[in-house]
Amino acid sequence: MKKEIYRRGIPGKKYGIWHTQKREWVFDICEDTPMLANARLYQILGDLAKNPRYEPRILPDKKSGTELVKNLRKYAERYRTGETLGRAIIGTEGLMYQAADVIEELERAVKNEQG
Repeated sequence: MKKEIYRRGIPGKKYGIWHTQKREWVFDICEDTPMLANARLYQILGDLAKNPRYEPRILPDKKSGTELVKNLRKYAERYRTGETLGRAIIGTEGLMYQAADVIEELERAVKNEQG
């Protein structure tokens, strides 16, 4: 990562801490620059934050959750109509609908908390 981006970030983007071994976001950190995200990590973990498994990355946009819901519903419809069978496992259609519903509920809950 370039020094300029590390210090100033990219306008309009937020940074969090990615655990490279678990492959998930950790500690719910959301900062304007990678340097601030690392500073927040040091506040939480102290010297353990030097571990290379933690790295600052750009957080995904909120739109990506909405796009995921749309894609899940679209795929479930195509699966139900028989357009896409490929390597699909029997019973995944219901799971896709459930996943889309859960994501929508979470988005509504977040909006209610913020609003």
